[in-house]
Amino acid sequence: PILISVLFKVLSLTAKQAFLIVCVLIILFSSFFRLYRYYLFFPSNDVYEYFFNVRLQVVTRLDGIMFGFMGAYFNYYYKSLFLKYKKSLAFISIFILLVIGYARRFYPEDVVLHIGSVYWWVFDFTVVSIAILFLLPSLSDWKNSKGIFHKFITLVSTISFSAYLTNQTLIQ
Repeated sequence: PILISVLFKVLSLTAKQAFLIVCVLIILFSSFFRLYRYYLFFPSNDVYEYFFNVRLQVVTRLDGIMFGFMGAYFNYYYKSLFLKYKKSLAFISIFILLVIGYARRFYPEDVVLHIGSVYWWVFDFTVVSIAILFLLPSLSDWKNSKGIFHKFITLVSTISFSAYLTNQTLIQ
């Protein structure tokens, strides 16, 4: 909010422009910070080092939240365009997620052995976030759905964030 206000007031940008610029800047900052951490800790293949210096750090994961904000931005300002390509984007998203899931499921030792690779430290988060962003247009229609599957997804969605926030505390 502070960055948006500064861009809005100091640079006389519209709120629409300022919001998009801040989203892109935070995505770039978070990605470059992961790249910085990669070079700072490389050539470690230590899974714990990766988890504690990248995966479990808020600053290295802010881009994921910003991709969600960009989804909201496109839904608000470009809703017809956002929904026009929802099937194509969902197909691309599912393809990306299946490829990543396949690699993680059938080659888990490669993930662990190559945890020191720049892809796992820097780009995996971005690729997954973009894939989820591409699913948002299709998922935005779910509020009108009915049935047991919809009720299950709604229940999981309702409780998952609070479970996510508390799980690390409970585990520790």
